[in-house]
Amino acid sequence: MAASLPVYKKKYQHDDFRISRLPAPPSPKAVRRGHRLPRQPTKINSPIAVVQSHSRQTSSPPRSQALALSTQDACALPLKIATDAVSRLTKEEKMYQKELTSQQERVKKLEADLKNGSASEDGNAEFMVKQEQKAIEETKAVFGPLRTRIGEAVSRLEEQIASAEGDSNANADELTKAKEVLASTPKVDA
Repeated sequence: MAASLPVYKKKYQHDDFRISRLPAPPSPKAVRRGHRLPRQPTKINSPIAVVQSHSRQTSSPPRSQALALSTQDACALPLKIATDAVSRLTKEEKMYQKELTSQQERVKKLEADLKNGSASEDGNAEFMVKQEQKAIEETKAVFGPLRTRIGEAVSRLEEQIASAEGDSNANADELTKAKEVLASTPKVDA
């Protein structure tokens, strides 16, 4: 006997088309044993369910209201993006610096253990030192492109600050935050 395939049934509710998957019919063996079909969900016609269904349909604001920005927000958006980019990249550089120092400390510890003769039990201390040194070289390779990206982001931020200072609609809070981020960013030789 062939396996039963799922049956799909079309439902029309409130002018939108939905397809729901119905459970497969029970096998003849299951019917003989007295197994019942799984319970079908029932519709609830309570006033609470009706209110919830209507509130879901009308809760979203019109598209024109959702996309509307004030002139102050529109002017501050590129400045905020540039400020966040610079702060994110400087934070990333600090994290790589931390990672580099921890890797260097691990290499020093492994080399000291290797010289003292208290190598690891499985005898792969030399291999571990080489792997850690490779990791250090890979981390050092990240700094060149990262500093280039920081330099580009800083120049974009300086341009945005200059344009925001010339604009009368500029947001003063965003402008001061951008200047603080620029002042706290270390100078990068690009």
